[in-house]
Amino acid sequence: RHLKFHILLYRPFDFYITASRSAQGEYEAKDYGKIDNTGYDEEVASIRLGYRFFDNHYISIGYRYGREWDIGRPGPRYEPDPDDYSHIDRNDFDIGYNTETFRANYYLSTNRDASHASQKSGPGTSIEYFQERKTQGIGIQKTFYLGDHRLVTGGGWDRIDFEARRAPVGTPYEPSNRYDNYGAFGELRLSLLDKRLLLNAGLRYDYFEEEVLPTRNMAITQREEEFSVQMRAMDSDKA
Repeated sequence: RHLKFHILLYRPFDFYITASRSAQGEYEAKDYGKIDNTGYDEEVASIRLGYRFFDNHYISIGYRYGREWDIGRPGPRYEPDPDDYSHIDRNDFDIGYNTETFRANYYLSTNRDASHASQKSGPGTSIEYFQERKTQGIGIQKTFYLGDHRLVTGGGWDRIDFEARRAPVGTPYEPSNRYDNYGAFGELRLSLLDKRLLLNAGLRYDYFEEEVLPTRNMAITQREEEFSVQMRAMDSDKA
């Protein structure tokens, strides 16, 4: 079963919305019959709104939602497992502002996965494994025109939060943790000899922080790590 629709509008607004819904029942094999725990349900929706003003200014906001549930995993035919299944949730949001010489954006993404599985076959043996990964960040870029030359500067921040747990007992596959990245960059482009020679020089600096967080049913030593990276580049192009 499948259902889908969308709506579009145009300038000065850029607007669209789209959604779909699908499902699959239990799989049937020829000369075998129905195989239990093989169905799934899925729905997806997204919306984006943009607005252009003062000719070269543009702002955009978007959201996307996705969900899958009761995704069956029947196991091998000789040892069927009717209660192994998973759920997946996705949520993404972003907002951005652009001009000819400036760009800024923010994004937030959340992924949740819950699976019920076990190394033993048969009903009543399922253990839940849950993990959530949240990613967010900010980016800024500014371009300066200096006659025939150009200077681009910018920076950003990105964070990943990860949470894991296992129920009712047991330890997750990896501990909960947090990761941060702070970056800044600059690039200079020189146009020489009546634009017959182009020189590009760039520099980027990144600073990282990583922290292991308390995790249910897992004995860990909480710690933080920090390190930084510098990158330089230079090239030329002669016409």
